[in-house]
Amino acid sequence: MTSPTRVAGEATTCELPKYNPNQDYYQLYWDLYLQNENLMASVCNESCITDDLVADCAQIEMFYDDNVEKLSSERYLHNGRKRHNRRCADELEKDFICPYEACNKLYGSEGSLNLHIKLKHNGGNKTDREKIAKSLVYANAKGLNLPVEQLTQQLNLPPKIVYTAAESVGVDLDSKVLKSLEENLRKQNII
Repeated sequence: MTSPTRVAGEATTCELPKYNPNQDYYQLYWDLYLQNENLMASVCNESCITDDLVADCAQIEMFYDDNVEKLSSERYLHNGRKRHNRRCADELEKDFICPYEACNKLYGSEGSLNLHIKLKHNGGNKTDREKIAKSLVYANAKGLNLPVEQLTQQLNLPPKIVYTAAESVGVDLDSKVLKSLEENLRKQNII
């Protein structure tokens, strides 16, 4: 097949190929037809992928447009992080009272109270205080003599912790036993 040459200003002419009796034109037609179908299917597939990508881009653009106002509003800092509005001290309801006798401080959360006990009264963390108090109550209920000094050597247990430990363990000790246990702790200057 010869290709026509184009010259500016001239009309293009198309020459037909010469007939070849040894060529199976019917088979050639179907080969070209199947190739065309495959090409059309891949074009359609690429078109669908492109449409999905365009839709994703549009969705990202909409999300960005919707959230630009949020990011630039006064609730967000210049770096995009959310600003946390803290309550003032006078806005807090301070329901948690320090259990130590000479200390009448009030706190707005149990975590703040526990931190105060740990730092100011050498009370350790809440879990350690509760473990020691429960061990003391349980040992006293079973008639065991635990070395109280060793258990409470590093911690200053708050008052009434023995009573709450007895309730949580479910040990029924009469109030005299609980008072004597707490008095022993107080005498050793642990409470």
